[in-house]
Amino acid sequence: MIALVAATLLAVTPPLPTLPQSAEIELRVERDGALTVTEAISATEPMTRELPLRQPIGGDQDRVLTVRDVVVEGDGHAELTAEAFTVELSGTAVVRYTVDGAITASPVGPQVSWPLAQGWNTELKFVRASLAAPKIPEAVRCVAGPKPCLAAQIDHVGLTRFSHRNLAPGQRMMVTVELPPGSVPANERLVPSATLGGAFLLTAPVAWAWVALGFVVLCWAGVIVFLRRWWPSRASDGHPPGYAGTLADGRVDAMDAALTVADLRDRGHLTATDRTLTRSESDEPLREFEQVVLDQVFASREHERREAASLRAVVGRRVGEHVRIGEVRIYLAELDRFVRADLRRDGLLRTPRLRRAGVRIIFYGLFLTALLALTVGYAQLGVVLSVAGAALALGAAALPARTVKGTAAVRGLAERYRPGAADELVSALAGRSHRDRANP
Repeated sequence: MIALVAATLLAVTPPLPTLPQSAEIELRVERDGALTVTEAISATEPMTRELPLRQPIGGDQDRVLTVRDVVVEGDGHAELTAEAFTVELSGTAVVRYTVDGAITASPVGPQVSWPLAQGWNTELKFVRASLAAPKIPEAVRCVAGPKPCLAAQIDHVGLTRFSHRNLAPGQRMMVTVELPPGSVPANERLVPSATLGGAFLLTAPVAWAWVALGFVVLCWAGVIVFLRRWWPSRASDGHPPGYAGTLADGRVDAMDAALTVADLRDRGHLTATDRTLTRSESDEPLREFEQVVLDQVFASREHERREAASLRAVVGRRVGEHVRIGEVRIYLAELDRFVRADLRRDGLLRTPRLRRAGVRIIFYGLFLTALLALTVGYAQLGVVLSVAGAALALGAAALPARTVKGTAAVRGLAERYRPGAADELVSALAGRSHRDRANP
């Protein structure tokens, strides 16, 4: 009942100040958390007040206030922008407006925080104010500059009253009123300060971004575990034997090269008689790595020490060329490179696309971090993006080198080319391949 009476008392316009350059202010906290302000100001000379609507509160945070429903009665006018609320007076006037964002949540209950005087360009001789709320306040504080206000108390009808004298130009008179829990809802809106620390502040959008990243990383880890453990139930066929070594253990060996030569023989690209290999004509197309093997088989001995690329360039493809099996040299380093390229084209080995994409995302995130830190804040969003890129790159490295299709292919190759099944040509050629010229 007392609070209701207090609210009724404040419903009328405050008395005009009796002293020049003074202010009479009435505040009313509405049940929805809005703060209604009525200021009666006596100006004997032009006065201007600029109230910033974004005010630092410490901890790299700013409080954002919203002013609405502005009415000026008397000699003056007001201007409202997104950054500030400005009042210009040339005489006595009454200014009415409503503020959203002045109610702060605290462990002891909602708190009303409002600068009764701030941003005036001239001295205020005397400021007197009163505040009414739905419930009687439990505690009040008032500071004017670095010192306590002249008076700050709760009277017998539940009104909170404040007063102070001789406020210097620009000096702030700040009041804080603690209300009982549940009196009004908190509506304070906090944003990061325009500082480096504020740019990296953990805010609600950033926290949700971290939560989303955690969920995505968990899903990505699940995909990796699934792919590393899952094995196709069926083997696939139709792949050349030269794929076997790289699919099985990650590298081409001499047996892969020998099996490729035998496969070329079976497909009519060469014939083998009396330990001699002869090039023959065939219309069946060759894979790139098979062409490499065929060119190296018929490379003349005088060109053995050249790079495999040079060998391919100088060797003709004339039908009838022949070479003794003992003279054959197949350079596995080049063969391995071409086999891997074919495997990736066939979708049997994974490409480095995911890893490269992850690295690019890392750099995009670093750029975004710097950009946000220097502009609007929320720089941790860039950090989240970089961490996502790192997770993608590291996860791609942890994936099995073979795709599901590649795993099925290696099983099929293992069933076709079992140990002991190699013929005499394969056995003879397997010992004639080498990785570099120093290893005959």
